[in-house]
Amino acid sequence: MPKIRNNRIGPAKKGLSEVDDAGGLKRSLGFSLRRAQLSAFKDFGRYMEDLNLRPAQFAVLVLVRENPGFSQSTIGQILGIQRANFVSLLDELEKRGWVERRSSQKDRRSFALHLTKQGEAFMKQANDTHAELEKALTQRLGEQETMLLLRLLNEFADATHGK
Repeated sequence: MPKIRNNRIGPAKKGLSEVDDAGGLKRSLGFSLRRAQLSAFKDFGRYMEDLNLRPAQFAVLVLVRENPGFSQSTIGQILGIQRANFVSLLDELEKRGWVERRSSQKDRRSFALHLTKQGEAFMKQANDTHAELEKALTQRLGEQETMLLLRLLNEFADATHGK
């Protein structure tokens, strides 16, 4: 289990909220989404540093665990990762012994992705650490506001895909 450091998520340093006139940036949805993403990814990095795991790698491992046998192109499409970038990401996960590519039974031209036993064990550790991160992030807004934010963000993301 990775070492858990106290106060991994601390108060923000001087930020946009301390500026009276930010030229409309406080009302910019895109800018605010990006600031929130940067903040969450920074915290993700602090929590996952002992595991040497990046957000995209974690997302791939979760999807492969929950959908064994999905093709690498399907996982890449779900996450919006370009094919060339996804192949190198998978190469790294495979090199670390967490994922294996198997010939697909449905289509011999593609590969089905599966966690290895080592990958399954690693994901138990990563999930525990991720749960701690999610708890800390939830504390920023509280449970109800966090659930509302998640609902709205998912609706927003789905709307861009014509849902």
